[in-house]
Amino acid sequence: SRAVFAMCSPGRGSGKSWKKELDALLAEILDAHPGAPPASTKTIYFVRHAESMSNVARESMKKNRISGALRLCASGFDSPLSDLGREQLREVRADAQRIEPELQAILHSPLKRAAQTSLALFGDDDGRGGHTRTDGKVWRSVKALKEMKFSEHAQASLIHSKSIMRARAMMLIEFLSKLPWTTFALIGHSRFFSRAAEHCSAGAALPGVHAAQVLRRASFRQHFERTAEDGLRR
Repeated sequence: SRAVFAMCSPGRGSGKSWKKELDALLAEILDAHPGAPPASTKTIYFVRHAESMSNVARESMKKNRISGALRLCASGFDSPLSDLGREQLREVRADAQRIEPELQAILHSPLKRAAQTSLALFGDDDGRGGHTRTDGKVWRSVKALKEMKFSEHAQASLIHSKSIMRARAMMLIEFLSKLPWTTFALIGHSRFFSRAAEHCSAGAALPGVHAAQVLRRASFRQHFERTAEDGLRR
């Protein structure tokens, strides 16, 4: 409900800080590859985080709306993975590790559930039951990959529009099109990734994307492929 949404929502962010961060990150990447044009062919892995505590709370709202709403508020906007989420990642880590050597970069949402997913899938074993960032790769938290922001939730809830999220998805696609990397992974959230995929399907320019696989709920389920003739298709 709107009351629960208002009670649980964080305050407004600092405008389009995600846009400034994307611009700065692109400049940093291009500085590290002087003179390199955008890769003519790209393979992008879109990875949806494993189950989080907020996912558990939303499921419990279907059985008991009040107690579920309280659990959702307790888990917070930036909730960590659930026990099941961590188990999901253990089950598919071997699959992720098979593609890890070819990845030049790993970009993830700054929210805990996405950051934890990125490490559990693509990180090195730290010898203590955890994982650390892999040496030799660009590994960055990127605000533009966050789940629906407060303003996007409010717009969708109050006036049934998704234009704010659509604009963010378009900006991300433009950013991706300029990267010199050939193979990399994005770890984020299902609703935003769906919006970005819809934008690509509608004919957005993402030059040279040959294949992109989506890891959702810790299992490889979808495949996207782009050709010059028909754009990105599912």
